[in-house]
Amino acid sequence: MLYVRGSEIIIYPNPAINRLYLEGSELDNIHIYNVLGQNVTELTKQFANREDKVVIDLTQLNNGLYFVKVKKSQKGVYTFLMI
Repeated sequence: MLYVRGSEIIIYPNPAINRLYLEGSELDNIHIYNVLGQNVTELTKQFANREDKVVIDLTQLNNGLYFVKVKKSQKGVYTFLMI
């Protein structure tokens, strides 16, 4: 579990297998990038209808290292993710 200090976002599990969970209020956008910087998953405001918990299906991604960018209330937060 990763708690991003100052942003009130919880991301788990890490490493992830099939699903990634994000918890936090007012999540605007979620992007997952591979190590080449290619955007492999993008979710926008429409994904959650302002829910506080988001589930992302990772079954289409290969094993490896990814970067997760979460935009919340005009602030961007980055973290690493292992699949």
